[in-house]
Formats: sequence, C-alpha cells, structure tokens
Amino acid sequence: MNATYASPTPGLSRRSIIQYAALAAVSAPAISANASIPISVALNRTARFRGNAVRCAKAYCQIHLKVLPDLSQELLANVQRQIASGFESLNTANFSSDIVPLFNALRSENVNFMSALGAQPSKASVLQASQQADRMFAAANRMVEALQAQSKQTTARLINQAAFVRNRSQRLARNFFLAAAGHDNKDLRDQLISDRADFTRALDELNKAPISTPAIRNELGLAQSQWVFFEAALNRKADEESMRQVATTSERIHDVGDALTALYDAALKELLGSTG
Repeated sequence: MNATYASPTPGLSRRSIIQYAALAAVSAPAISANASIPISVALNRTARFRGNAVRCAKAYCQIHLKVLPDLSQELLANVQRQIASGFESLNTANFSSDIVPLFNALRSENVNFMSALGAQPSKASVLQASQQADRMFAAANRMVEALQAQSKQTTARLINQAAFVRNRSQRLARNFFLAAAGHDNKDLRDQLISDRADFTRALDELNKAPISTPAIRNELGLAQSQWVFFEAALNRKADEESMRQVATTSERIHDVGDALTALYDAALKELLGSTG
C-alpha cells in the first residue's frame, strides 16, 4: 500500500462512495467575497475544523493500516477539500483585532497539518499527523471560544452536545487506529475510556432533552443503533473486521451528529421565533 500512496489534493477526482456510508458530508457553502459573515456562521465554520482535523488523521491512519484503503483515501481528500473551503469562506470575514492572530495561528497549524498528511503513511508519520491534528484542534478551539465570547447569542447546549457526538466518534476511531498502528499507551487508553463515557453521556442528554421533533428522534435512534455496533467494534482486538467496523460506523455516527446539529439549530431558531 505504501508504494501506491498518492497524497490527496483538492483536484482529486471523486469516486462513487455509496459503499462507504458517511462520505457524503457536505462542505460549507461558499460565501460571496462581498458578503459579510455573521459571527455565528464564522463560529460554526471554525468549530468544524476541530472535528475535521481529527477525521483527517483517522483516515490517514486507516490508509496506513490498509483499512478500506481506496475509500479511506477518498475520505481524506474529501475532508481536506472541506477544510480548504472553510478557510476560503472565512477569508472574507471581518474579524476583530483579537481574533485575527487566532485565525492566523489556525491557518499556520493547518499548513503544518497538510504537510504532515503529504508524507508516505508509516508508523511514524501517522503519529506525527495525529499530533499535528491535535494542535490544529486546539487552535480552532481557542478561536471558537474567542468568537463565542464576542457573540451576543448564547450557543445552545443541545447544539454543542450534538457536535460533541460527531467529534468524539472521530477521536475514538482515530485512537483505536493509533493503537492498532503500534502507538498504544496509557494516555491513549485513558482517553479512549473517557471519550466513550463522555459520548454516552452526551447521547443520553440529547435523548432526555425537552426539545425534540420526529426528525430529531429518528436521528437519535440511528445514533443509538450505530453506537451499539461502534462500541462492539471498539471492544474487539484490532483485526481486519473490527477495523472495518470502526471505520464505517464512526462515519455513520459523524453524519448523524452533523444532521442533529442542523436539526437542533433549526428547532431552537423556530422556538425562539415563536416566543419572540
């Protein structure tokens, strides 16, 4: 596999990805260069960098481990395009003087991350890419927190919890693959344990939330059923079948989290509109 690795680029042709559920995550729509970007939009797009960084590292590790290698390569290229699109859209934002250096730092971390992903997948390079993904995650999180502090709108906890379900599914899978690649250690195992507990708590909170719609209940049911398969695969020793299960179910849960984030956002806007 290493001999045939081709570094994903924005110009890579798309393949049919029907077999690999959840490769259909949609990039944020482009914004006109003359349009202003609401702070809520900038916040949501910045927040997406966090999960996408970990998702790229996961796909890169899958390629090294030969887990659905062709489809993993397409996933990596697809998410890299989403990241590039996100930066392109945020370039038109009129950030305040305290946000600008955070955005520049995030872009710098992304340059380093894309460089790491361009290396031939190996035991050493997947660890380096994962560490750089964590640095990009942290840079994006600092910018998110700063934008939240400026926003006059309170970010709804339910939306955050839905995004949490999406992001944690990616880190759980990424760490499972890192362990399979020979980077198992106590810190990694501790993070896997804590992330699993946090994931189930977030899903439980969403299930108990007073705000719900038929669409939300449907997505929560999908998340719960996929979690059964995902957790079972995480409990197994890493082999061809368990790694395929982790790869596919983590993507399905990512898509469910994406859908839930949008559904809660719409439901909360409707609630605020009806009470305003």
